[in-house]
Amino acid sequence: MATRDLTGGVICDGSNSGAAVGFANCGCAGRETLSGRLRKRGISYLEYALLAALVGIVGAVGVMKYGGAIKNFFNTMADKTADVTPK
Repeated sequence: MATRDLTGGVICDGSNSGAAVGFANCGCAGRETLSGRLRKRGISYLEYALLAALVGIVGAVGVMKYGGAIKNFFNTMADKTADVTPK
């Protein structure tokens, strides 16, 4: 008996042909379901979102902590080079 997804498409027909939905082993024992694949993909997206949030937080903290020092550095360089005339 074939296992079907929500749209009626065959996920696994019980054979070991591997032709159904790109599974290497389409036997009924230990097969990976479509919902399992979507769940894993969702977890991957969640991991990327958490990583992006962490990078954003670290960037914001860095700007808050070192922003004044960087501004002072560039202002000092601008003051030192303001009187220099090109040749």
